[in-house]
Amino acid sequence: MVPGPETSFRPWVRYMVVCVWATTALAVVIATHVHPATTANATVNTRKISFATNASHILSQSDEDQLLVSGVRSLQIRFNESTIIQSRGKSSHTNLLAARGDSFTSCSFYLVRSGGLEVRGPAVLTLETINPTKSKSFTLRSHGSLNDNLSSLGNQHDAHGGFECRGLHISNDGPATDVDGDFSNAGGDSIFLATTEDSRLDFWLAQNPEIGDTQIPILSEIRFSEIDPTTSDEKSVLLQPPPEISFEIANKKVTTNRSLLLVIIPQAAF
Repeated sequence: MVPGPETSFRPWVRYMVVCVWATTALAVVIATHVHPATTANATVNTRKISFATNASHILSQSDEDQLLVSGVRSLQIRFNESTIIQSRGKSSHTNLLAARGDSFTSCSFYLVRSGGLEVRGPAVLTLETINPTKSKSFTLRSHGSLNDNLSSLGNQHDAHGGFECRGLHISNDGPATDVDGDFSNAGGDSIFLATTEDSRLDFWLAQNPEIGDTQIPILSEIRFSEIDPTTSDEKSVLLQPPPEISFEIANKKVTTNRSLLLVIIPQAAF
């Protein structure tokens, strides 16, 4: 029996497959040793950072001289003592304020402590400094609803705790109105607020502020940039000193120009 073409070429095919696999394996081994996988640590100074996350909680506890919230969906304040609130040009005593709002409702709170923000489902968050020269103030924008549990800090010799709200509905069928009031002199009032899907929170921190977070789960890349609304150009938001990236196993450091666009794709969290 004379072998057909397929039978004749099988040894050559087998030999070529083995060579391809061997070459690929050798290339992987060489690449692993020449470019080993390593953890990268980046030190970045920026005025703005945006990221998508499914974290259940964001930011640590902090004291604020003022907290301005735009997009208040609901608000509840339990006062330690009966207090006077102003609404629709009238004054009334109360121990409890319960109200609802919408995307146009805003509230300012003075001398309060934030317990950190509860993130109600996946959200896109943007952290931005209000004034880069003043580290005590920053803004958080959220595309996704947030909750916060606040408590009043009590009056100080040069400042009094209280709140001012615009566009609140105190009753279910009542019109939107402005509501102002003072917190209890000794503090300890309990404040719960929930935001709309799109909201903005402006923080003016108290003296010696320390606020942060770690191991935030990330759902997409982090871009240190913003889009110019007039030209649609993407530009860097990095500040001096420029970013420094260190590679642990390789024991190397790289400093980049702060005018470059920096994109980080974290594996799990940052």
